Amino acid sequence: SLPGSLPERVRQLAGEITKEKSTAYDKAKAIEAYLRAYPYDLEVPVPPEDQDVADYFLFDLKKGYCDYYATAMVVLARASGLPARFVSGYASGSYDAANAEYIVRQMHAHSWAEIYFPEIGWVEFEPTASQPEIKIPPSNAEIINTAPDETANRLLNRFRIETLLYWLSPFAILFLALVFYTLWIEPWLYLRMPPVTAIEKIYRQLYSLGRPLAGERTKAETAYEFMEKLVLQISILRQRARFTTYLSRARQDVQSLTGIYQGSMFTHHMLDQNDVRTALHTWKHLRLRLLIARIHVFLQRIFSQARPAFVLPWRKEQYPS
Repeated sequence: SLPGSLPERVRQLAGEITKEKSTAYDKAKAIEAYLRAYPYDLEVPVPPEDQDVADYFLFDLKKGYCDYYATAMVVLARASGLPARFVSGYASGSYDAANAEYIVRQMHAHSWAEIYFPEIGWVEFEPTASQPEIKIPPSNAEIINTAPDETANRLLNRFRIETLLYWLSPFAILFLALVFYTLWIEPWLYLRMPPVTAIEKIYRQLYSLGRPLAGERTKAETAYEFMEKLVLQISILRQRARFTTYLSRARQDVQSLTGIYQGSMFTHHMLDQNDVRTALHTWKHLRLRLLIARIHVFLQRIFSQARPAFVLPWRKEQYPS
């Protein structure tokens, strides 16, 4: 794609150069031939900061060196619907006949353009007037000429997908690591602990995740008092939320896990691994339900602060800020 700031006369020039060409290859060769008519010159002024470089080269400067030629060809090619890229490297250098080798020096640094053709790949073009034109064998040119012309959108969509996957991959890895820890590592760690210690740690997680929902802690608050506050807030929330059945199960899980914890602290029942497994199974489902409830409350607060009143998409009543 090209930036919206590209002057319209550049796009118009691209259309004029390629208007009589029917294939992508013919369009590319027409652009290349047009640019090779510009004089090569290393002594050129710096482009103005407020002007597009390709526009400046094509209409005002009308001479330059390889960077200008390659830039102009890439822009004109993209304006004609051809996937193109700017390439920087080295020209072939000078041939040393005595040693039968090419000598490439810093002075041979060079830039050129490449255009993508489906089922073929990137093909080099030489728009710089001081360099010899790249000759493509007739058989290869015929293959390129028969390649479909509508490739820009497909290539751009593939690039967008690859970019999206690139940025999402760290989150995917983190998510998989979290799932692996939750399903296998965490149960294994808890089952290696003494049952009383394991259940206390599980309850501490319940307390930590449920505390923002239950409200401020009061002096000498017992586990059952905390449970009653949390269950009350869940009951209020499930009246407003769409996932009523889901939160209804959360109430039962909170009561069940609190009962297991209280039993481990104040009864003479000898806990074993089965009690830990029961607590883990309860907590596995409850943790996700409490997390969703907290997210729901957080979003409600944001919307209520952002607007005087708002209507949830699945309910009709208004919640004032």
